[in-house]
Amino acid sequence: MQNYQLISQTDIQKFSSLIPNPVFKTTLLCLANFIYQGVVEADIFDEYFQSFIQTKNSWALRDMAERLLEVNQRNLWQSANQKTLDKLQAIALEAEGIIEANT
Repeated sequence: MQNYQLISQTDIQKFSSLIPNPVFKTTLLCLANFIYQGVVEADIFDEYFQSFIQTKNSWALRDMAERLLEVNQRNLWQSANQKTLDKLQAIALEAEGIIEANT
């Protein structure tokens, strides 16, 4: 199992301070928000994907939702709205229920 490390907002800001072009700097700081929202909408909130992963590997779906919630709690995904976070929490709890029912 690979160990993934999240990049902190401080690391992004340090890296962006090395970039002289203000447009690229702003893009770098906004990119993380765009990527997280894209993952949520394209994968986790997609009904087919969610149903497939829930059936095949509830652990993975739970972990994906929990990781995104953690990213928000660590202020790395600053543009997440409460409705999105509530839905992620519900998905994580549903997956946890399925995991507990099957073990």
